[in-house]
Parts: sequence; structure tokens; C-alpha cells
Amino acid sequence: MDLSEYVTVSEAAKILNKSVPMISHLCREGRFINATKLTTGAWLIPRQSVLNYKPMKRGVKPGTQNKKAKLAAEREAFLAKVKEEN
Repeated sequence: MDLSEYVTVSEAAKILNKSVPMISHLCREGRFINATKLTTGAWLIPRQSVLNYKPMKRGVKPGTQNKKAKLAAEREAFLAKVKEEN
């Protein structure tokens, strides 16, 4: 693991102009892909994940967009299977 590709919570807070507790909260929610919590309790966040971060729309719960995308993919797969059978 190349540590130069990772940032700390405080560095991510500066990059995104957010508070340190807010970045920790986003890490706990899984909003940064491949963020890793160390045994010391500190987070290591991939720099690219921080740069690609986009805030969710107000009122959207975490994971809702992922769940909708997964359901849509399952629906498409089901419809394709039904179409093949006919």
C-alpha cells in the first residue's frame, strides 16, 4: 500500500472544506470507497476517493441510490430471462 495515495481525515476535511467530524461520519457511512479504519482508530482515505466525492441530495438516505441501481439491474435481468423463455 503506497501511503502517498491516501489522506487522513484532517487532510480530506481541508480538501473538501468540511469539518473533521463530518469526514469521520462519511467514512463510517462508507461514502469514501476503500477507506480503511486502522487499529488506532484513524481513517486512511484514498486521495482519488476524496477528489471524486459528491454530496448526496438533501433527503436522500445513504445507500438509497445504490439500492435503486441494484433493484433496477435485477429487474432488467429478470425481464431479459422472461423474454428468453418466451
